Amino acid sequence: MDKKSIMVLTVLFAVFVGFQFAEPAAAAKVVDHGVSYKWDKTQGMWRQNTWTTYQYNNDFVKTVVVTRWKFDSKYTYGYKNTITLAKVSKDTIKIRDVQDIMEPSVYSLNYKKTKLTASQYYWRVYRAKLFNWYE
Repeated sequence: MDKKSIMVLTVLFAVFVGFQFAEPAAAAKVVDHGVSYKWDKTQGMWRQNTWTTYQYNNDFVKTVVVTRWKFDSKYTYGYKNTITLAKVSKDTIKIRDVQDIMEPSVYSLNYKKTKLTASQYYWRVYRAKLFNWYE
């Protein structure tokens, strides 16, 4: 190997090691979770919603909602929604909702004007809406 190849491999190794050290600092923390049950009039059956909310920092929150339907006394997988709240500027939050019920995934994207952080917005505004949609 020549010196240039050794230098490139050394730099790539250093970057890899740097990512290994940086990753634990970016780990998500579970801040909310639970299960709810509801009779779904349109489907004519019981529905179970399980949610888990992860907070990466004050400016990024992700909620995963898994919906299961009750067939023959067992709940079977229906679909999964992944909702992310991200602070994109001083006064704007981006809300992205991805549903894996179809290929390609169905998603919606909204922007809300607010001075709140993503974490504050989740607890003060979005969580109540989340339960109105899924309850």
